[in-house]
Amino acid sequence: MLLYYISGFGFGHLTRSLAVLEALLELKPDLRLVLRCHPGQFGFAGEYLSRYNARVELTPFVSQFQIAFDEANWCIDNVLTRQAVLRWVAELPQSAVTELARLPAGIRAVVSDIVPEAFAVAKQAGLPGIGVSNYTWYEVAAGFCAINEIEPLRTMYEQADLLLNYELSTGDAIPIRSRIPVGLICRPFNDRRIAEIRNRYKQPERPLVFLSVGGVLSLERIGLCGDFDYLYTRGINPPAGIIAHSIPPEAADTHNYLAACDAVITKCGWSTVAEALLAHKPLFVVKSANGWAEEMAILSRLRDWRAATEIDADQLPDIKCQAIVPQQHRFANHVNAVATSILQHSGLG
Repeated sequence: MLLYYISGFGFGHLTRSLAVLEALLELKPDLRLVLRCHPGQFGFAGEYLSRYNARVELTPFVSQFQIAFDEANWCIDNVLTRQAVLRWVAELPQSAVTELARLPAGIRAVVSDIVPEAFAVAKQAGLPGIGVSNYTWYEVAAGFCAINEIEPLRTMYEQADLLLNYELSTGDAIPIRSRIPVGLICRPFNDRRIAEIRNRYKQPERPLVFLSVGGVLSLERIGLCGDFDYLYTRGINPPAGIIAHSIPPEAADTHNYLAACDAVITKCGWSTVAEALLAHKPLFVVKSANGWAEEMAILSRLRDWRAATEIDADQLPDIKCQAIVPQQHRFANHVNAVATSILQHSGLG
């Protein structure tokens, strides 16, 4: 049995973790999983993993940290984020004690994307502690606080036995010393579902664009290009006069909606970027005004690959149809390799 922690910040960590969880359950038919995530994610996770519900237990875990975003100026609020980091770091030791006390019987290993307390729990329990991520919250926190102020965070990550380190990574800034590079992952695409979605929403001669900015940007203020039709994710309120369709809240296969579109507009979040690359879609990445460690790492690699068009939030109305060109790079989904590595290093392979 595996215990799997997911950071409860939006749905990015959840969607990429669901890809790994699905692969684990497929590769090892007798595997049981305890999934710890934010209760607000239970519905999405439960629906996606419904065919495995006898082997998956959803249990609550709520992290106390979130980056503070200034929507009016499309930037990180450094002061509020720093305050949030310091409060969170002060609470981490007690949170780890609480999590250790509720460790289920029969757990063979602890996997984390990328909750720090998980590694303290694994170390104290004498279990393998395996991270799966492109970064840790330590690099993010270091952008807002002095190193000595966040030492407990670094110490927890240093207790990890291994990090399976995704592409688009913060690299050597990560405090987990044992790292294995792995490629991009996402949930597997379903060609039948993609065709159904496209038949429903795609209009002749009008590009269909997937829009996912996590509710961070004020779209009423910046507007959208009226030459496109849009499929958009939760947290977005499109302005009047735009043909836009909300992805049904009960839909657990948002990646198939993305793959049904002609192009993708997203903030610089790992999961949607990876899905767009793996679906071979033209990618427009909306930058924040100041950025943080993970965003800068993702942008840097996308520039190296020439795999995306960077835009500022107020440039969205200026994206024209002729800007949509085929994705020239071809990326492979490494989710089965990641799941296999987890099983091997947890002693369950």
